[in-house]
Amino acid sequence: MQRKGFRLPQRTALMDFAGTDYDGARVRCKLTVLLGTLLEFQSMADSQAAETLVQGFQKFGSEILLEWNLESEQGEPIPANAAGMMQIDQDFARELFTRWVQVVSQPPAPLPGTSANGSTSVAPLGQTVESSLNLGDLSRQS
Repeated sequence: MQRKGFRLPQRTALMDFAGTDYDGARVRCKLTVLLGTLLEFQSMADSQAAETLVQGFQKFGSEILLEWNLESEQGEPIPANAAGMMQIDQDFARELFTRWVQVVSQPPAPLPGTSANGSTSVAPLGQTVESSLNLGDLSRQS
């Protein structure tokens, strides 16, 4: 049976913090999110209420965060989930969230030119398209 609709590719980003205070940290996050979810995260980020911020970071950990290489002071892996978000340095949590919002708000890069067989598909249907990003220090841009 042939599908009639089009499914958007599931995109992820591998964020590399080289050249920052967090050099060596690598975090993989979802980039494909519903518009309503993105707007909800942006609203949470603008809040000054501690409860709203906690909910936002926990939601980020459970719905957006896929994996990372972060460890505790004792050298134990910190889980890449809602509970893990509550175990990391607040400055890094904000940096991660801010970068993700900036990246997810940008349109994806254009597809490469047409291939020899006329297809413009980057990946087979159902396959994840991943971006690898060295974002530098976006928080200090003017």
